[in-house]
Amino acid sequence: MTGQFVSGKRLWAWPALSATVIAVGATVHAAVVGNWSWLVVSVVVLAGTQSSTMLTGAGAIGALVIGAWPAVVAAGLELAVRLAFHIRLRFPRIAPLTERALAAAVADVPPALTRYLTVLGDGRVDTVTLVTAALRIEPSRWPADSGPLFPVDGSEGGLIEGTVWTVIAAEAALVAAQRPDQATPPDVHLLAVVGALLPHSHARIALGKERAGGNALLTLAGLTAEQVTRMLLEAGKQPGGELLIARTELAVRTGSRNSEPLPDQEWRRIGAPMREARR
Repeated sequence: MTGQFVSGKRLWAWPALSATVIAVGATVHAAVVGNWSWLVVSVVVLAGTQSSTMLTGAGAIGALVIGAWPAVVAAGLELAVRLAFHIRLRFPRIAPLTERALAAAVADVPPALTRYLTVLGDGRVDTVTLVTAALRIEPSRWPADSGPLFPVDGSEGGLIEGTVWTVIAAEAALVAAQRPDQATPPDVHLLAVVGALLPHSHARIALGKERAGGNALLTLAGLTAEQVTRMLLEAGKQPGGELLIARTELAVRTGSRNSEPLPDQEWRRIGAPMREARR
């Protein structure tokens, strides 16, 4: 996305409810007048509005055949709502990624740490760089099986303009900025932990499901699961959090796993910058 899906389920609530009300009315009317064929198709349409597009379609066909027009209207409205909602999900409206906000979050990282990360990442700071730096600076804080980590193929969305940080690494800085104690700047361990938790991050992939899950990472960052959840939610509301929300919704819509690399074509489709480091 360069950004964020515009929430829209509420747009379809009233038409869908109207379809259900009409289907109920058609069922009651058919029962009262004793038109059993109308009653059957009306019940099928009513059941379809609550559960199944296929059932709604079957009811619509039956209603058309026997001329049960109230059921036809209910089924047609329900099918139109579902089709429109499906089209909207497939071709969502997109809000642009606020790269300036991510660049500002990166700028808030202590300069000495930024220089170290840049050198360690050979001019490109991704989430594997964040975790590798944390392991080198204070390995005793991390579980014994945390490293060394190997590079992961992929872009992490490319580089944020004016920085050498990938989208997800910069998101880690944005999320870290929402920490409960904002009096002190984010340290490398907090950045690394957040980077390992973000969807489709290379650190998450390199660590694997077992090491990137559970409470071990949260403990070494000095955070609870509730605090991290709140930080992620707050970051998603901020300028710069658009792709974080986009990837979450993409996973919900497509069933993709957020612990696997996101293909470059998907990054482009959601509007990632896709810049590469200049060597």
